[in-house]
Amino acid sequence: MANFALMRFGVLVLACVGLVTACGGGTTDPTAPAPASAPEEAITRWLDAVGRVDTAELRVMVEPRGLAVLLGLENRLSAGEILALIDEGVPEATLESYWSSFRADFEAFTLDGVATIELGAAFPFTVRDQLYAAVPATGPGGGTTEIIAAETNGFWRVDFMATFGPGFVRAFDRFFAAETEEVRSIAEMVDVPLRAGMSREPGTEISDELSAEIDVLLERLEVLISP
Repeated sequence: MANFALMRFGVLVLACVGLVTACGGGTTDPTAPAPASAPEEAITRWLDAVGRVDTAELRVMVEPRGLAVLLGLENRLSAGEILALIDEGVPEATLESYWSSFRADFEAFTLDGVATIELGAAFPFTVRDQLYAAVPATGPGGGTTEIIAAETNGFWRVDFMATFGPGFVRAFDRFFAAETEEVRSIAEMVDVPLRAGMSREPGTEISDELSAEIDVLLERLEVLISP
């Protein structure tokens, strides 16, 4: 049985959905749902949208750049391909396939589905002038993790990089070994949300080895984003 508390730091796997050939079909919908005015609202609406695979709602409730980077990382895209995915948007068919797979993986942690997750009160915190809120999420088996939302212009979205990025430490370590301008651009995008996620307790013990790898990654990001 999967441990819900382990979700952020290691075992949630994003779906491989053929992104290399699918880029270029992202669109902006003028009738998109209204944004969330509080972190608890953003996370509640996100969980509900995951359960329904409501891509219109998910586009609004999830910070798009972090999601695109993690999708690209899981699908072994190059830095240039990830930047193209960010610029062009994730195509609708790809997004629907991804969220369907994500729902199945996520429910392995919640056992009875996303609707059974109970949310606690948001804990606001700031990392390098960016406001975040960590919201405890408890599965039916009692395991607790945190879902992290970020504020932009008074509205809130689930920050995928802050919430799930810590589970990709080793993949990021390999990705950020290069020093191209494209890699540096992505490092600038992920630095603050990764630090936000890694500043929070993972909800379970992590190994000394993983803790050391996190420190190395954060030092590497600092080098890449330095002028």
